[in-house]
Amino acid sequence: MARGQSQKDIEFFRMIKIVPLKTATVVAFGATRKSSNTVQKDPNILALLEAETTIITLFGKSWSLHVTDALGISLAKNLELISDSVAHLRSKGRRVFYDARAFL
Repeated sequence: MARGQSQKDIEFFRMIKIVPLKTATVVAFGATRKSSNTVQKDPNILALLEAETTIITLFGKSWSLHVTDALGISLAKNLELISDSVAHLRSKGRRVFYDARAFL
């Protein structure tokens, strides 16, 4: 089980697949990959794919202060995390929205 993923989350995504939704779309929501992981092995990215939704919303740090101080990485590295995450999910056939957290 990925960090932040609970048994309830897993069960919800398993059950919602059989619910006939007419006016709603279920969207998985999670973070971009961690700087210490490759996108192919990042537990959060894997969990998002395991949800098997057609759409995924990714959030990440978008304010330079948060990137350099909270994450402790360069702005270029942060853009790499975002780009890698979006590209990987797109390569798996998912539509991706990026939630620019604390964008200033």
